[in-house]
Amino acid sequence: MEEKKDLLLRLGFSLYQMGIKVETARRKLKSLTEKGLPYESAEMITALNELQLLDSQWKSLERQYLELQKEMKFADLE
Repeated sequence: MEEKKDLLLRLGFSLYQMGIKVETARRKLKSLTEKGLPYESAEMITALNELQLLDSQWKSLERQYLELQKEMKFADLE
């Protein structure tokens, strides 16, 4: 059970770090939009792709975290 708690903590920390990266990418995209950069520009497309990739990674980590958390709660009930 200690291994799972350690894993849960590591996943939580990774989620926190990934959240910071997602928000940084979101701010960059917003900044480019506010500058009036065309949506079709290479810089805008790159920024959007980066945000989508990071968001996908965040969702994957979140899924793992929630599944492990749920598994640990069920183990405590037994």
